[in-house]
Amino acid sequence: MKVLSTATQAGIESYGKAGAIAQESLSNIRTVHMFNAIDHFVKKYEGALGLSTQAGIKKGFAVGWGTGLMFFTVFCTYACGMFYGALKIANDVRDGCQSNCYDGGRVLTVFFSIIMGAMALGQAGPSVQAIFSARAAAYDVFAVINRASLIDPLSEDGKKLERVSGRIEIESVSFAYPSRPEVKVCSNYSLRIEAGETVALVGPSGSGKSTIVSLLERFYDP
Repeated sequence: MKVLSTATQAGIESYGKAGAIAQESLSNIRTVHMFNAIDHFVKKYEGALGLSTQAGIKKGFAVGWGTGLMFFTVFCTYACGMFYGALKIANDVRDGCQSNCYDGGRVLTVFFSIIMGAMALGQAGPSVQAIFSARAAAYDVFAVINRASLIDPLSEDGKKLERVSGRIEIESVSFAYPSRPEVKVCSNYSLRIEAGETVALVGPSGSGKSTIVSLLERFYDP
């Protein structure tokens, strides 16, 4: 069960990465064409899907072993049940049993009662797999829900300005996203925008354009 859950989680993560790459490239298709980065994004997409292939193979092995073990158990139950029932009938016949004896009908009744119960449990297999898939998908969701934010959005502390005017100035800001701390999105970044001035931030994907806006809105702290 742990192997199946781990493989399902890995598959969901890899499909999520591949989907994010596709969304990024298609939503900025003009920029991708302008920088001739089509092959770059294709390789990134194929690499992300390669991880899902490995996860799918592991999941297939886990499901295959589980299915094989289930059928092995069923057929062993058939063989052992019939053998044990035949022994009980033979012993009663040999000992000259007169009452409460085993016969073919009684043995088959007990045998098929057990088999039908086992088959009913076996039908729960797909449902169990769906539960593990749901748990794997919900893991990241609950991780976000339970994460304690460093910036309290409900806090009423701090300075409240009656009127806001003036320039926007960023000086020597360095920032990396928590999910990728080794990648510096902004490194010693400075920017000055005067009041009423229109400024365009231009650059390739990942150069920090939207990050600057997120920092100004305090979605993150530098």
